[in-house]
Amino acid sequence: MNNTLTLIVCTNLVPEFSQVIENGDYPDVKLLSYNSLCDSGNNSLNLIDKIKKISKSGESDVVLLTSNCFAISDIAELGKNVKTISMKQCFEPFLNSESILHFISKGYYLASPGWLRQYDKHIKDWGFTDELAKTFFGESMDRILFLDTKLPGDYIPKLKLLSEYMNLPYEMLPVGLDKCKLFIDSIVLEWRYDNERKFSNQRISSISQQSSDLRLIMDQLELLVTLADEEEIIDAANSLLNLLFAPDQIRYIKYENETSQIYELKESLQIAEGSSKDGFYFDVYFKEELLGKFEIYGLSFPNFMEKYKAFSSVISKMLGISIANARKYKIILEQNDQ
Repeated sequence: MNNTLTLIVCTNLVPEFSQVIENGDYPDVKLLSYNSLCDSGNNSLNLIDKIKKISKSGESDVVLLTSNCFAISDIAELGKNVKTISMKQCFEPFLNSESILHFISKGYYLASPGWLRQYDKHIKDWGFTDELAKTFFGESMDRILFLDTKLPGDYIPKLKLLSEYMNLPYEMLPVGLDKCKLFIDSIVLEWRYDNERKFSNQRISSISQQSSDLRLIMDQLELLVTLADEEEIIDAANSLLNLLFAPDQIRYIKYENETSQIYELKESLQIAEGSSKDGFYFDVYFKEELLGKFEIYGLSFPNFMEKYKAFSSVISKMLGISIANARKYKIILEQNDQ
């Protein structure tokens, strides 16, 4: 589960998207951009490398917002936590697609405040001379439609420059940022929902695994309480510890009558004597009397250490009861033999 969404958009959309994200409730959203590639049909290799790096690191989920200008042959190569949203028209976050198509069919050239911030770049990319620009746009377009998203700043000077360069009159259509906010919300809320669903599935899986582990423990512990011989109890405990922890080494130290005896239940040549690397121990008590100690080394999954210790606490208590009863039973048998 990633707690962050990286939203990647064209530089023409960044001013409006930044305004919405900065003024809204999006603490889990980061905004990145790629250079405008209007009408080029090419993608940015640098951006693809950046997306792959983010995806590989696992630091964030990614949503890449594209249009006709950005073509990716294989989305899967970007990573499993990368999603792309392809728009038919670049200005869909500000105006519904039907209206956009209507204006385009009437010969309108659409621009926005964010687009005008890139005015010099667009003019350079077009590569027209002033005279050729007037001829080209005059023959192919009727007028400029400025989608006024109400961003702070005076965009009229650049709009007039664009109008003069293209030799087209302009009109202004107030659109604001309400639709842009709804557009961003639809992306973010869907991601949050999917993220929460994945987290819930992981929690359910974890709970199921814990239930399975606890069932395994309970089955083995039920066996322990039926045994009356300490040696058999230790063997059963060894089997349980092997199943749960898959360690390289298990050692049991038996304490009785002020003496101790070491049982190497599972020996490993790779673990030095007394080593505590990737391991832990737990004492076996019964009514404050120390009966023994289990030492477990070379855990296969040391990152589950806290879970192991929780299990060992339960095992320790049951072993304490079982061993204490076995020793009492042994004393009774010895007394009966005398």
